[in-house]
Amino acid sequence: MNLVASHHRIEVLEKALLKDYPSGAIEWGDGQWQIHVPQGGFGTFNLVLADRKAAKSNFRFYAPRIFVGIDAYNGGASEATVTIRCPEFREVTFTLKPGELRRLRTGWQDPSSRIFFEFKNAEGLQFDNLVYCL
Repeated sequence: MNLVASHHRIEVLEKALLKDYPSGAIEWGDGQWQIHVPQGGFGTFNLVLADRKAAKSNFRFYAPRIFVGIDAYNGGASEATVTIRCPEFREVTFTLKPGELRRLRTGWQDPSSRIFFEFKNAEGLQFDNLVYCL
């Protein structure tokens, strides 16, 4: 999912993220994520944590999907750590240096419904290009 939108549609997309986007595919939780303007490592609209100091976040697939991964950019001044897990599989942890753009790939090969994130130094993290398959 590459979040591409015109500027006048950003408010609509932000409201959609409070529920589901793309419709019927992903529920983004209770306002944990928000749309962020093109900046840093991404030339398109992307996702950031609504609370930039949050230690945890999650989202849910309405139907189980294989979460392949997501691209992350660390625009912060210190190293950031992202741990991705779900109830069915082992967790994977990534460390991003300041200014680093990286594809975070899980290596998972079976579907799951809920994906959990844990963060350290998440203030500068941006996310885009979420990849999942059936």
